[in-house]
Amino acid sequence: MFSSNLQKISLKRGEGIVGGDVAKNHSYPFQMMIEMKCLMNDECSVYICGGTLLSPTVVLTAAHCMTFFQNYPEGLRIRAGAAMINNRIDGEQLSAGSQVWVHPSFNAENFIDDYALIKVVTPFEFTDSVQPVALLDNEAAFFSGKVVTTIGWGTLDEKSVTHSNELREVNVTVISTTECQKEYGKEFDLKTQICAGDTGKDSCEGDSGGPLLFEHHWSRDSPAKLTGKWAQIGITSTGKGCAEAGFAGIYSRTAAAIDWISSTYKANIPDEAPIVESATVI
Repeated sequence: MFSSNLQKISLKRGEGIVGGDVAKNHSYPFQMMIEMKCLMNDECSVYICGGTLLSPTVVLTAAHCMTFFQNYPEGLRIRAGAAMINNRIDGEQLSAGSQVWVHPSFNAENFIDDYALIKVVTPFEFTDSVQPVALLDNEAAFFSGKVVTTIGWGTLDEKSVTHSNELREVNVTVISTTECQKEYGKEFDLKTQICAGDTGKDSCEGDSGGPLLFEHHWSRDSPAKLTGKWAQIGITSTGKGCAEAGFAGIYSRTAAAIDWISSTYKANIPDEAPIVESATVI
């Protein structure tokens, strides 16, 4: 069971960066590095997926990264403020998993509703290098044709088995849901998924759960203004190949999961809440 879950993660695309660049340290302070603790050594851990910080104790990631850990949350180690897999940098914070919630409608065959939340043992302290991300509740059509950014520690092409040690970033264009459905047919879900990609640019193997980001200028009175210029519109999920012609990457739309995220907070972490905003045309 354990090995099959890890194999499913590695075989799906949507987890690394093709055609991108190394990100500057702490330029994405909400990016989380999710690791699995080694069974016989508490000091050892293995990188598995990315995620984003929503509040001091809650991390958003992909369900297909977390199915094994629903009953083994203590096997997770979460690093905030990290830039490299194999090296620690100033400003990093570390916590362990205490609870995992996978979206009840998650379908492991087609990756619909590919959402999960992790509650950590030790709350993360907000600093210059560790901050939450805001979630946008706009419909998918709002972003069609817009340039967005995806980040991760994944492989640089689909033939590689080695993750990038450094966090990488790449800009891609959001594809209309109609066009994406033409590419993928019934495999694409109009309600819960969004597509993005460009020739030679894509996410790849090794960092599912990371964010698809939209750069936005908040109004002065917006609570999201404190989170910086980025807002999350998707979670790296699945697709065909890496930067393969005719097939954009598929991301889970965060707007489609806001009701579930909010209800999970209210039932389990009532003293915290995610930051949810609407983007507007400037």
